[in-house]
Amino acid sequence: MYYIEGYPFGIMEYYSSDCTDHLQQPGDLLLYMSDLQMSVRNMHHDLDHVAFTIRALKVYDNPKMGNGSSLVESPRLTLFGNIESLPKHKKQSAMTCFGEKHPEAKYWWGFNDFKFYVLHVKACYYVGGYGGMNYIGWIPMNEYRQVTSSTTLEFHIQL
Repeated sequence: MYYIEGYPFGIMEYYSSDCTDHLQQPGDLLLYMSDLQMSVRNMHHDLDHVAFTIRALKVYDNPKMGNGSSLVESPRLTLFGNIESLPKHKKQSAMTCFGEKHPEAKYWWGFNDFKFYVLHVKACYYVGGYGGMNYIGWIPMNEYRQVTSSTTLEFHIQL
């Protein structure tokens, strides 16, 4: 058995939103994954319904906002959408870009089971932390698509 029907299976994956030559819209993700992984096998059963969660990589210890340093108190973003394989003729240029962000990924270049996939983001759900003044909710796609690696989303919450 390669999967348990009806149950998602997720693990940490390599991704980049910076390889824009391979993405249709800002905010879509380029992923580099092995087809031997259980999460990828599971993904292949329904390529139109994929969720991918990204968590903050730094500690957001901000007592004023109700944040501490535990994982449950850290910001995270879940992206929903569909996924497709990157065409083979784009593989080399994808690795050139992707390898700049994840140099260790170059070691898997010769393995036939590793492939590039593009996650086309259709919806976003953000959890800014646990309780406090943190925003928790859906992010409008027009705002998400405008964010770059040098900008941040700001939410104006009316209390």
